[in-house]
Amino acid sequence: MFQRFTIGLLSLVPLIAVPAVAQTACQSLYPPGLSDQVTRLPISPEFEQQIRAIWQAEIAIEFLRANRPDRLDQINDTIRLQMKLSPEALTTLKLLQTLAVGKTNDAIALFPRVEPSRLNSPAVSLQLLELPLKDRTQWVLKVLETMPESSSYLELEKTDWLLNLVAQHQEANHQKQALELLEKARLRTGKIRTVTLIRVAEAYRKLGKPDIARSILDTVPARIETEARSLDDSAKIFSLVNLGHQLALLGQSQKSLSYLTQAETLLRKSPTSIYQSSVQLLALGYAASGRSTKAFEVTKLLQPNHIDLAHALVAKQAAELGDDRLAIQAIQRIRPEATKAWSFDRQPLTVLPEIVEFYAKAGKFDLAQQVTASIQAPLFRLKSLATIVKYADRANQSTIANRIVTQMLQSTSQANTSVFEVADHLIKAGAVNRVRQLLSQVSPKDLKSQFKIAYLYARIGDFQTANQRLDVINVDREVTAQTAPPTANQYEAHFELAPLPISGLGSFFSSARFAPPAVSIPAPQQKQFDKPATILIAKPSFATVTANRFAILGALAKHYAIAQNFQKATALIEQIPNQYCTFKSDVLAQVTKSAIAADQLEIALDALQKSDRLNQRASQPDPNFVRMQLIAIAKRYSQRNQFKEAALLLESALTLI
Repeated sequence: MFQRFTIGLLSLVPLIAVPAVAQTACQSLYPPGLSDQVTRLPISPEFEQQIRAIWQAEIAIEFLRANRPDRLDQINDTIRLQMKLSPEALTTLKLLQTLAVGKTNDAIALFPRVEPSRLNSPAVSLQLLELPLKDRTQWVLKVLETMPESSSYLELEKTDWLLNLVAQHQEANHQKQALELLEKARLRTGKIRTVTLIRVAEAYRKLGKPDIARSILDTVPARIETEARSLDDSAKIFSLVNLGHQLALLGQSQKSLSYLTQAETLLRKSPTSIYQSSVQLLALGYAASGRSTKAFEVTKLLQPNHIDLAHALVAKQAAELGDDRLAIQAIQRIRPEATKAWSFDRQPLTVLPEIVEFYAKAGKFDLAQQVTASIQAPLFRLKSLATIVKYADRANQSTIANRIVTQMLQSTSQANTSVFEVADHLIKAGAVNRVRQLLSQVSPKDLKSQFKIAYLYARIGDFQTANQRLDVINVDREVTAQTAPPTANQYEAHFELAPLPISGLGSFFSSARFAPPAVSIPAPQQKQFDKPATILIAKPSFATVTANRFAILGALAKHYAIAQNFQKATALIEQIPNQYCTFKSDVLAQVTKSAIAADQLEIALDALQKSDRLNQRASQPDPNFVRMQLIAIAKRYSQRNQFKEAALLLESALTLI
């Protein structure tokens, strides 16, 4: 298998010479009852086929990046046969892959062969978001320029693309570009429906052009009446509510109320579930018109699980409009149980932290804390408090920041890990200096805490301090190994799994339809217990001390790798006997990932080969992990313009599918 990893003339990966003593059967590092093996759950044949196609498409992308478009076409043809893709779908796939490597002009050349409905599919939209904003804008404008005039549906899509670009440029503070794009959208207003026309007016309002927004909204009532002849009541109701809401935000309250009242009358005649979003918008419209009592009254038309969200949205709008009294009043109407844990029935938890950030960013720290106090879920509350700390530090309000950090420490559930929980949330909020200050005050009482501190220093990019902390552990590790029996991964519980990104390829293949084989998926076996198992406190023995020694070695090696000290990580790994195959392989896997992140590709490839070889010996190969790392390394080589090396690795990755 290792020949697949060897790169041409460079011979980057020397084969491992395993001593004869290490050729004994693999064994677990841990005592009976503990495992260092990963249990894999079964997956459906349909999902397995989609995953296979995604991997093939990802490898094809990297071949394109490595200047091998011929291999991309060959792999795509294989995917076409497996997934039974139509010619149009295959072209869409190539479009996604071309966008993925930033070849915007090549992607533009493809779009005449793509079905118009696919150009604004979730897959293409997600892939476009990966492009730099400049390239994304160029691609959309070129599509609009060369796409023939066709259906009214497609004209709506074109305007939506422009409005989305306007919002993205505004968020990036590109006001001039946003206005230029908005003018292009405005020129299309004769070809679009009312709902999109109102979006154009809203965009002008947000860009500080209220007069233009009002002039556009003046044309909307006639449009609504015209469209009402061909559309159902729900479209008319939504347009009336939307118009009234935007007029209210422009300060035309009386005019707004006439449309809101008309919409409410229609809503009360047809209070079905399809009108929930219209009722929420109606409440926002009344609130923006200065009719807060009426706003809260119409929320009663909502289903119970939507009322809390409506109150949260009213609060957010009120905060943005400077009506702090109404914002707090609306928040107080949210039921406490709706903020205890997030779910689709408890969506206020997605809105309240946004209000906290708005107030904190504006320097209204008392209000930010007041909103945070309404959040019952510990995770969301800590996140909001960390946000306040970040903006308080930026505003040089150290007294406020210190008080909030103290509050965070007091609110955590486990006193012995509270500092680390707080530090973790501060890192996510971007308050790096505050984390460094917090960690410098911690006196760790156990080995796991020492590892955690080193890990957090590495996360904020302070590799020097992380290495210093690890050196202290390294000096004392022999003594520490005598003190406690091991448990699986006891020194690494803090490692976080990054969420899987939602990709254009994932969206594309999830919509592919094919007939999977009729194979039932076996349910995972559950162990049955007649009575609760007695937990025995094991006393240190020769076996447990030995296991603990190697567990500490492995944890040290992993952390040194995370701290980008690969020389020490490698030296420690060499002290772990090869008979602990899966344990040592897991340590090497961390070295692989950390080395890739540090652009140390030769080190990464060497660690990957060693990890895979140990897994092979244990009869537990992990082709998914190997393939993923090979693709990541190949991408890095392409970015170095080392295309030959990249292509060789990709060929190896392809054999693992």
